[in-house]
Amino acid sequence: MLKSIVKSAVTVLMSAALCLSLAACGGPAEPEEQPPAAEKQPLLLAAVDSERILSEIAAEYNSSGPERPVELISFDYTNQLIDAIKGGLEADMYFSGYESGYDGGWALTLWDKSIDLTNYVGGSLAGNLASALTYEGELRYAPYDFEIDTLGWTLGPLPGSMAEAAALSKGAGETLFPTVWSRDSLVSDWLFPFLSESGSAEREEIMESVYSHVCDENPAVKSAYVPVFVTNCVNFGLDGFDLNSLGLPGSRTAGVYSPCHVFGILERCEDPDAAWDFLSLLLSGKYQAKTPALPASADAIAARISRYEEYSTDGGAAGIALRALVENTTAAQGANLRRSSEEWYIEYVNSPERHTELGI
Repeated sequence: MLKSIVKSAVTVLMSAALCLSLAACGGPAEPEEQPPAAEKQPLLLAAVDSERILSEIAAEYNSSGPERPVELISFDYTNQLIDAIKGGLEADMYFSGYESGYDGGWALTLWDKSIDLTNYVGGSLAGNLASALTYEGELRYAPYDFEIDTLGWTLGPLPGSMAEAAALSKGAGETLFPTVWSRDSLVSDWLFPFLSESGSAEREEIMESVYSHVCDENPAVKSAYVPVFVTNCVNFGLDGFDLNSLGLPGSRTAGVYSPCHVFGILERCEDPDAAWDFLSLLLSGKYQAKTPALPASADAIAARISRYEEYSTDGGAAGIALRALVENTTAAQGANLRRSSEEWYIEYVNSPERHTELGI
């Protein structure tokens, strides 16, 4: 009995000693409470009426487990997006239809609120799209798809000069340009990209044809030049025109790129690399193959032309002409064509000839 009591006492003393020893050493480490896993903050993409295009892309992107998933903020109209951006919209990037004239229009808001994409886009765009859209050394939004606006000469091969064009049209009993166009609309819109991409001597000759132009509201009068809108359809809207009948003699550009949808990264975005990780999908082969208009990437436009040539009704002439247009167009709608920065345009606005015509 005594032996058992002594044994129990020893056990208690040893246990107490062990507890004191552990206490002196700080005791066994309690498991540290782990902070909750930080939520991945989404990137916000402001999109105008583009759910069909972007929902699939965002779903695919998010399913890959990116560091920054993407959430869509939808707008019904471009002006809603522009007003929201002006008001400090908390978004990281945007995708929008492009509604602009040759001088940039509302697109200047996108330009002013966006970062330069030059180092992201690289050489992936078709033809001269990147350089044509660049303004003051920066490319602040990129095209998802585009069209080309140009002028088609209807009297055979393109003349060697505007003076020759005027003589040929007069000999055919036609006006040079449609009579429903005013001189101001010729200079400010239809001819503006061509004039901007001309040397001074060539521009002067084109302007001579402008000053001799007489506006007439009778649309039945035939003209040697007609507008041509090149887009995504059989023969690309080039029926009746080939490589040798497009553009203005003397101008360095064969037409003007007209973006249909553009995208960019807003300057408030704190992680532009993550934003571009998503936006780069818009220029991937998979999604460029689905563009409503002509695809903006070099590989995709080549594939689109080749595919459509299988169904051409003109023996492939339109495909040849479009390839040349894409490669030889050097002007684009946007901030890069701001009329207020063109000295020759200011001279025209203040010219005695214009003032006389307008009765100023």
